[in-house]
Formats: sequence, structure tokens, C-alpha cells
Amino acid sequence: MTVSTLITSISAKMPHTLVNQDIVDFVNDVEAQLYTDTIKEFISTYIPLIANQAQYSFPTGVTILDIASVFLYGAELPKRDLRQKNWRGYYKEGNMLTLYPTPSVSDTAYVSGAGEITFAATTITSTGDDFTGINVGDIVLVSGADTAANNKYAVVTGVAAKVLTFPADTWSAGLDAGAVTVSVPSLEVVSRYKPTIKALANITTDTLLLPDAFVDIYRYYAYAQISYLREQFDRGNAWLNQYRTRLSDFRIWHENNRAKKHTQYKKSW
Repeated sequence: MTVSTLITSISAKMPHTLVNQDIVDFVNDVEAQLYTDTIKEFISTYIPLIANQAQYSFPTGVTILDIASVFLYGAELPKRDLRQKNWRGYYKEGNMLTLYPTPSVSDTAYVSGAGEITFAATTITSTGDDFTGINVGDIVLVSGADTAANNKYAVVTGVAAKVLTFPADTWSAGLDAGAVTVSVPSLEVVSRYKPTIKALANITTDTLLLPDAFVDIYRYYAYAQISYLREQFDRGNAWLNQYRTRLSDFRIWHENNRAKKHTQYKKSW
């Protein structure tokens, strides 16, 4: 169901004087709550290490509270605070992700000469040096490519001396005229996945996170908020109880239907 369809159905059931943005805000409230309490999904972001640099920017939209794990060279780092800043681990300082001890080397990186790299849909081929130090399963970051779409993260599925192989349709094909860098970021930040915020401009195309069988969760939440704004507190509490009941139903459904593993990970490339 689209957000605009939900807005229409709410107005039909409970006429009100709120503007569409208010209802969109209610939708975002519900979905943020779902991803905080029920839908346990995480996203991995890979950050290239720079020798003797201890501090790195948090991934876009991520705060220290969103981070579930930090891995350095594949080993999980313990979370610290400023009172433990000289203990091995990571912590927040000056709104930066800070590592201790400071990594002394930069990540493995291949840097081509001009015109030495050719992209195909599933491969990167070099006419220069070998791709030394890059292995199957590595997450690599390509940068410096002339085609902007090729500057991204991807997972390596095959390695030969001068050829790296990737999943289908990873790259835009063509010979690159410039110098291209292929690095293997050693710092992985695993953070809670957050739903895309619904925008008023997109209500006719944005669809609701919940399946249609649970759309009444949005309605009950909106009815409760509208009632509270009217100072109809008993009615608001009744609708909020309905909301909580259906939310509980969804949690049971989600637990029975989600992927059967401890956590679900999304990859940021």
C-alpha cells in the first residue's frame, strides 16, 4: 500500500484537520519503532584504514548508539568510552569513531597506471601489476575510475594474477583512461539498519514497510495520535491498546517468517 492510500483511508475513517505531513510523520514514527524493537537488521560499512590515523567519520546516518560491532582485520573490537581510551577497542571522541591502538599501516591497495584497467560486467583486468594481496571473499573499494558508477564497494569472487572476478553486472564495461585504486578496507562497522524516511513529495509512490495484513498498525497509531490532539484521552488510549495488540501480532509473525539466523546483515555496497 502506498502512503497516499493510507492517508486517504485514515481520513475516511476519522476525519481530521491535520495536514498530510502529520500523517507521514506518524508513518515514520511507526517504522522507526519497528526497526528499533522488532526488525533486527544490520548493515556493514567498510572504511579504508590510513596509516597512523586513529579517527574516522561515522558512516552516514550512523551514531555510536547505532553501532552493534566493529571489526578490525576481521577481529571484533570491544566498545570503550573515554575513561578507557587507552584500552584496545573503539570509542567516540569529538564525534569521530576512534580506534586504539592506532593502526600503523594503511590497507592493502593496488594502484594502476593510466589506461591500465579495463572493466567488464564481472571483471577488472589489469595490463600493469598483479593484484597482489587481494583474495577471494575480500570486500574491495574501487576509486578513481572515470565512470562514476564504478567507484564503489564489491565482493571478490575470483582472483587471477591480473584479473579480479565479481558477481554478475557489478561494473560498467570499458577501458579506464586514468589511474584506478582497488583497496581492501580492513575496518568494518556493523550498525543497525534504519528504514528510509518517507517524504511528503513521494507519498504516491512510497510504499509502507509493513505488509497489507498489518496496515491497521499504522491506522491505529494515527487514530490514537489524532484522539490525543483532540484531548480525547480515553479514545486515544483505546486506539493505542489496539496498536500495541497488532504490533504484538506482527512481532510473532515476523519471528516465524524472518530468515532463520541470529542477525540479518545488509551490505553497504
